[in-house]
Amino acid sequence: MGQGKSRTGRRLGEVLLILAILGVVGFIVARLVRSRAVEDPATFDVTRPGIRDALLSMPARPHDIADLLANPRSVRRHTTFTLNTNSHGLRGPEFDAQKPAGTFRVLCAGDCVAFGNGVEDDETYPARLGVALREAYPGRKIEVINAGIPGAVPSAIYERLEEQGVALDPDLVVFGPGADTVFLDEHTGAAPRRIWLSDEEYAATLTGYRALAEGALRLGRTHGFSVVLVTPTMNSFFLPDGALWSEELVRVGQEHGVPVVDTSALFLAVEGQEGLMLEPGEGTQRLVRYRGGEGKVLLEVPFDGAGNTRHVAPEIY
Repeated sequence: MGQGKSRTGRRLGEVLLILAILGVVGFIVARLVRSRAVEDPATFDVTRPGIRDALLSMPARPHDIADLLANPRSVRRHTTFTLNTNSHGLRGPEFDAQKPAGTFRVLCAGDCVAFGNGVEDDETYPARLGVALREAYPGRKIEVINAGIPGAVPSAIYERLEEQGVALDPDLVVFGPGADTVFLDEHTGAAPRRIWLSDEEYAATLTGYRALAEGALRLGRTHGFSVVLVTPTMNSFFLPDGALWSEELVRVGQEHGVPVVDTSALFLAVEGQEGLMLEPGEGTQRLVRYRGGEGKVLLEVPFDGAGNTRHVAPEIY
């Protein structure tokens, strides 16, 4: 009887020892994970080939870009994600530059939305598009390549398509040129110090933007790939300026008979279900929080938008 109790005690002691060891190991592993060097996307070259498990941190939106540039520590909410690049310097798994026979290749050219700032490799929209297409067409060989460039201006996105994307022999290009960031200066920083572009200046930037979209369509005709256009992703705080870019891309698609995915419209629809929205009214602006489609007014301020339709009331910011 005494020996049985002794064996039971020893076993219990062994179990407790194992649990203690596992606890210590788990603690050490957790500390190692947390102590991984966190890279700053502003200085880290995310287009370098062969990046392995780099941990990047970036400000969670919404944030004030002007404040971020002046004092990076002013933005307290951050999101971290892991980045891997292939031998081509593109985010995602390895692929052969020469397209394998019988493969349908999709190239997603775009800005941070295509690249997937803030999300893991398998959560980017090119990665999820690949999964969806392979599920929809199980008998086809389908590759989806992420050619997104975070923070890129529209001309840089077009240049990557022209200089690198065309050589990969895509069958379909999803072209999201983003928006010309000239308008961001009018939307960020303290409202009183903003300077608005004239209608003529906006018209000039949109003309150049249209030329890039039509250039992508010409590349498609020349090299034999189809094109889908993707509008920039704008929330209500970037409107109405953001709408100018989205509307221009929609017009290009309509004029050329090319499909357009209006991500601004999709984003606003979600924002009106779950999120913060800026809602201009007659002589007022309101900040509204939506949860489950139900809106609660957090702030309403008198605002005369006459002549300043691209302005957001300082109290809202």
